[in-house]
Amino acid sequence: MARSLEQEREQRHGCPAGPAAVDAVSTLALAALLTSWDRRDLDRRGAGDIWTLTVQEYLQSTRSRRVAYRLARNPVMLFAIAPLYVFVIHHRFSAPTAAQRERRSVRLMNWALLATALVMSAVIGLKALLLIQLTVSAFAGALGLWLFYVQHQFEGAYWARSTDWNYMAAALQGSSFYKLPESYNGLPAILGSTISII
Repeated sequence: MARSLEQEREQRHGCPAGPAAVDAVSTLALAALLTSWDRRDLDRRGAGDIWTLTVQEYLQSTRSRRVAYRLARNPVMLFAIAPLYVFVIHHRFSAPTAAQRERRSVRLMNWALLATALVMSAVIGLKALLLIQLTVSAFAGALGLWLFYVQHQFEGAYWARSTDWNYMAAALQGSSFYKLPESYNGLPAILGSTISII
């Protein structure tokens, strides 16, 4: 049964309108997050985004770019291959333009992961380690990408050019309220913990 935003607020806050302070803080926190990632700014796409083209951009693209775009947004690629690539390979390297501190942090993390993998391989064996680690990485990565995708890729989502971009509109129209079944309420927190460990 679909519930209105007012019904959701009433359940969360215990009153029909909900405390204005809680709503204001939530909106400001979301706006602050949007300033550092997921801007929904068509002129500054890239880091952390799922590749998104406007209809006009898609139609003006070359045939090879359209094929690549459709392949990248294919569910098998998006939820099976991409999560393993992103979490197991891509994040093991810093960007060429990264600051020295970030490069050092990535190198230290890689050394720590290598040391942990060597110790775990000695304890349980390389095959068992790879089976466990790749299964968990694939599952957690696919769930994380799926949650991000369904909350930010929907018809009517906020996207604008830099000149027309607005923090409040991006905060209020740039993501959806995704109602999970009662038994899944802790899933985003568990998933976040799992991905941060990986």
